[in-house]
Amino acid sequence: TKVLDAKLGEHLVVAKRNGEKWFLGGMTAERKEPLEIDAVLDFLPEGKVFRLTSFEDGINADRAACDYKKETMKLPADKKLNIKMMPGGGFAAKITSIK
Repeated sequence: TKVLDAKLGEHLVVAKRNGEKWFLGGMTAERKEPLEIDAVLDFLPEGKVFRLTSFEDGINADRAACDYKKETMKLPADKKLNIKMMPGGGFAAKITSIK
C-alpha cells in the first residue's frame, strides 16, 4: 500500500497492489472547492502499458452523491494521473497491465 497524496483532515489518495493489479482510492473531507491532484504513479514497472478504469465524481456529485462517471483509458506514458474530487467526494480506479 502506498500513500500517493494526503493532507490530514482534508484528503487522502492511496494505491494498493494485489498481484499484477493496482487499486487506487481517494476521498476528500467536506470543503468549499473541488480538489485536483496530479498523482505520480512511478511505482508501476517500466516497459509495460497499462489500462486504467476509474469511477470519478460527476459534475453534480457535491449535490447528488450518486452522480459519477466511469472512464477507461490507457495510462499516460509519464505515469501521472490527474484526479478531480468534489467536496466530500472521492474516486476509485483499477490499473491492469495490457502488455
